[in-house]
Amino acid sequence: MRQRKKGTGEIQYVIKISVMEEVEAYLVVTEKNRKLSAMDCMAIENAIITLQYGFVTEFVQNEIEKKYHRDIVHNVLSGMLGKEEMEEAANLLEIHSEEYYRVVTFYTFQKERGDMYTSEQLRETGIIEGEIMTLCPGQHVYRNIDQIVMIQRVDEKQKREVYLNKMEEMCAALQNAIRYRHKTEKIQVGIGKMVKGIYNLKDSYYEAKKSDLLSGYCESYFWK
Repeated sequence: MRQRKKGTGEIQYVIKISVMEEVEAYLVVTEKNRKLSAMDCMAIENAIITLQYGFVTEFVQNEIEKKYHRDIVHNVLSGMLGKEEMEEAANLLEIHSEEYYRVVTFYTFQKERGDMYTSEQLRETGIIEGEIMTLCPGQHVYRNIDQIVMIQRVDEKQKREVYLNKMEEMCAALQNAIRYRHKTEKIQVGIGKMVKGIYNLKDSYYEAKKSDLLSGYCESYFWK
């Protein structure tokens, strides 16, 4: 794509770089002292190939790391680990025995869909996962197909009403972002009870899932 830079009138060339059909990046080349030449185009093409390779490598490494952490979180929340394994998981996830946590589940659904999710719907769930990570920095957020799970560090002294108000604001921001993208997904939220350390996270997760089921696929939010 070719455009003029606002303010200076300089010519810019914008090249879209796609990574695994999951990430889109844009390389912008601005003509400063001379026009773009054929040799410049060859150099840019080589640069794009190098960038794509670097992006793919980083993307794959991140996906492997996410899957590893996702498997650990799944085993913790399912109560499948022994004492020593739980201690190792706590160290890896930096979940401290003296701090308090909640498990929050986000479930995306559409009013009209079959049993299978389309690739576009799964991609949208991935975008929502990224938005939750942005809105809740430092928390453990993992996606399992159409469900997103967050292990959230919480303040035991925080009043319930204050916490719920903040969660409501976050969920409203997520839903507004979905509408802005002209998507039809709805978010169903379940919040588990507050627990101390890693050993009782499975109980908080169970309550969060129970909250999801009790909400009956409503378009509002449900808190336990």
